[in-house]
Amino acid sequence: MLSTEENEDEFMNLKEWFNFIEVKNPIRLHVNLTMEGIRQCKSVPYFEGFVVTQEDGTGYIDTIIDRGELNFITSLFLRLGSHARILEPKELIVGLRKQAEEILTMYQDDN
Repeated sequence: MLSTEENEDEFMNLKEWFNFIEVKNPIRLHVNLTMEGIRQCKSVPYFEGFVVTQEDGTGYIDTIIDRGELNFITSLFLRLGSHARILEPKELIVGLRKQAEEILTMYQDDN
């Protein structure tokens, strides 16, 4: 077993681990948020440090993420509904539209 004293540089605490995101395939995430959107995004550890609040209480996220995270964040933004307006990337907008269409189809009135 290795001593933590000898290998201190190889270990990170839990907060560091959550904040460590290796970006191999970068893509810009740019989202405008309402006050409610800010509140909800701040409650998601993934968005910690990305949410910027403006003087009027609204805000935005403008950062670089890994393209591989798009499937994960699509569902997060879907639940925000009109409290988040995606500006970039287009792939996220397409994913949100697809999920919304699937939900609408599932609840179509067959009368």
